[in-house]
Amino acid sequence: MQKTAVIYYFTGTGNAFRLANQSANELRTAGYTVIVADIAGKNRNVKAVIPPEHANAELIGIISAVYGFGLPQLTAKFLRNMPKSKLGKKCFVFIASAGNEGVCVLQAAIHLKLKGYKLIFARTFTLVSNWIMFETLPDKETQDKIFAQSDTLMKEYMKSLIEGGKSVVYSRSNILLVAVFAVVYPLFVFFGRQFLGKMFTVNNKCNACKYCYNHCPSKTIKWLGHRPYWGWNCQQCFRCINLCPTGAIEVSVIAILALIIGAVAGPIIFLKFVPNELLDYTGVLKPFLENIAVLHLIFAIIAMWLMQILLANKVIAKLFPSWYVTKNKPRYKEPHFRP
Repeated sequence: MQKTAVIYYFTGTGNAFRLANQSANELRTAGYTVIVADIAGKNRNVKAVIPPEHANAELIGIISAVYGFGLPQLTAKFLRNMPKSKLGKKCFVFIASAGNEGVCVLQAAIHLKLKGYKLIFARTFTLVSNWIMFETLPDKETQDKIFAQSDTLMKEYMKSLIEGGKSVVYSRSNILLVAVFAVVYPLFVFFGRQFLGKMFTVNNKCNACKYCYNHCPSKTIKWLGHRPYWGWNCQQCFRCINLCPTGAIEVSVIAILALIIGAVAGPIIFLKFVPNELLDYTGVLKPFLENIAVLHLIFAIIAMWLMQILLANKVIAKLFPSWYVTKNKPRYKEPHFRP
């Protein structure tokens, strides 16, 4: 009787997509019927993403990118909402990382355990980074070497998995570093990714094609007039900036400066010029409005929200200097990826 496997993946620019298709091909060669499903597909509706074959599948695969040293929020949400397995269905987890997988495998293992699945195999693959906000892409020769090494490991790992091997590598780092990642990840989830997402803007190459708007996995990109506007649910997948057909999306230095100035100067001005008597009228909110940490956060949010509104206006945006962190930086997507 032919076995069935269902592989779910989440990707920004194609690395996890590459791993999903490669693992699927290895399973098909071994005689499996394989269904590959995009976690961000079907408008991110978990019930719609999960195919009927899931219920009777002998093997489930979870393949994901890593953002902020942990699982992307769309992957984590998917795992939280997966149907329960009463029979301890076998699972494998592959992580596509350009550096360190952080707590990704540990997260996935916990979610799967809570849902009744049995994690039997997990590995991390080192692939090309798409985080061009802070990194520069390696040259073509280096990228080819990275892909070749990953391809070799894929065949090795899948051979072991298909032959019944059980091996879960939770992290390639020591326990102290993992503890640091466990602290950094929540900060990224609740603060970092939102503020970093607000730093995106477009240059004069934008032709209002809406490619970014139509292909944003989290649908956080809205459309104001003839320009994109980034909301507060950016995954940091970097699909928009890397796949923009005209290379129009950039990371704005002006937005970064607005964040710094707003977060630093805002609380100082507020506490200096708002009288204590006026704060008395805020009632239960007064302790928060007197807390410097809370004020830093409030004014950072206001600054980034206001700057996004201004930069989304084509006329007003021209008043600001064209300073971009990503100016002239090469973009990246996995060669075969088409969202």
